[in-house]
Amino acid sequence: MLYISDNSLPYIMTVINAMQFNPTEAGIVADTQITSFLRKHNIADKIIAIDDSPYLIALVGGAGSASDVFTTLSDLKEEYGEAQKSFSSFDPKQSDDPEETQAMEEVINSIRCVKGLSRIITDLTIRSRRNKLDTFLEKKYGVTGDQFRANENINPLLLEEMKYIYTYNDEDIINSVFLVVGSDSRGVHMYTVEEGNLPEYAPKSYTIIGSGIDVSDYVLGS
Repeated sequence: MLYISDNSLPYIMTVINAMQFNPTEAGIVADTQITSFLRKHNIADKIIAIDDSPYLIALVGGAGSASDVFTTLSDLKEEYGEAQKSFSSFDPKQSDDPEETQAMEEVINSIRCVKGLSRIITDLTIRSRRNKLDTFLEKKYGVTGDQFRANENINPLLLEEMKYIYTYNDEDIINSVFLVVGSDSRGVHMYTVEEGNLPEYAPKSYTIIGSGIDVSDYVLGS
């Protein structure tokens, strides 16, 4: 069983906490704060539920750029639903190719577990990361992403600078992180997914993300 709650603090920051209570129960809490210019509103839903699958149930929260987080969470719900529909009609008995059958079964099994769901977040954020970096390069250097990847008549010094940005990112461009708490046939699991990276299993029973980590830890410990 999974639980969800609100932990809004009197500060302008994001905090998402997750805790596993036992092998079958876990909970996740998040603030609902969002800022626009100097205004603060308690209207943001930073956690979504993936609860339309017979194989798993999960709660997913995101911290970082509000637009990136909300877009990724929305896309995740849509893409996971589409993935389920795509493979629901697959019947291995109707396939004459053992390799194709095995490959399909591996894909199907992957989306039936919490780790597979977390990997979809990775794929979504890789796509988002590339789009944001391409936009940044075009605005700053006047070079499209395709031109950069093809190295089309780019000044060598600028090319090295752009490669550095693409390789090591920029926290102002790439700063979203997601927390997944879910239950599948193997029990309850927690994963963190930094934008553009593979899911990392959370070995501890308590995990936290967001800019308000220090404040949250202080409040919880006091």
